[in-house]
Amino acid sequence: CFVATIAALQWADVYGHTPGVVVVRHGYVDFGRHNNGLIKAGMFHEMDHKARVYCRSRPKARPYLDYMRYIHRRMIYLNWNNYSQWARMLVQKLRRKPSSRDYTNIGKVMGKKIYTNGYYPEIVKLRCKFNPDKRNFLNTPAVDLPLRTLRKRWG
Repeated sequence: CFVATIAALQWADVYGHTPGVVVVRHGYVDFGRHNNGLIKAGMFHEMDHKARVYCRSRPKARPYLDYMRYIHRRMIYLNWNNYSQWARMLVQKLRRKPSSRDYTNIGKVMGKKIYTNGYYPEIVKLRCKFNPDKRNFLNTPAVDLPLRTLRKRWG
């Protein structure tokens, strides 16, 4: 009976799959390279805007704006499994096939909710500086940002 239930769940639309949204084995939702990039670019846009607002009101923080932008990208890179699940729920709420603008707007909504202004004073206080790897990571376009997925651990 349990096996039959599992088999039925595999075919049922219990996860709310919509066209173009594929749940992959590692736990993140793959919207495709282009759409992943649109979501991430929307998140970057909003989070970077919050950092620019902070730096505009505090002139001593301006030299550290790029490091604040790096922290945002690093956070999205490290937590993409969770953010992609969140984006999937926002896509489901549309109840239609999303357009490119929808993916960008979903990223902007998420970026407004997850920016971390608590890091900003600490970055200024510690005078955080770049190394070449961090600079390269900051300059990576959103569509080329790698997916860090959780792998199944054996043993």
